[in-house]
Amino acid sequence: MSFICFVSLYHSQERIDEELGHLRARNDAASVAKCRERLQDLHGTVSSKLKSGAYAKPGGFQEYQKDINDIQKQYQATTGLGTQVSPRDILGELAIEHVHACIH
Repeated sequence: MSFICFVSLYHSQERIDEELGHLRARNDAASVAKCRERLQDLHGTVSSKLKSGAYAKPGGFQEYQKDINDIQKQYQATTGLGTQVSPRDILGELAIEHVHACIH
């Protein structure tokens, strides 16, 4: 193999690696968006109960814990989410957004 062919192959491999990196990043971003959307859908009931004060009663915390466990089970049973994203990461983001919404 000549040096020119080697350099050409090397640069081709660099372009392939670069494009693969871009595709992975786009795939990860799409996966995060899809996972976030699914968790927002699942979290709707909990959010409604929080707003209505349904958990602010005796036994409310246990009901909240049950609802959160149900969300986790339903999320884990969901297929087609792409690269797996931790529900804790996204639920944490949703919780922070909820706190900010309540403050403002």
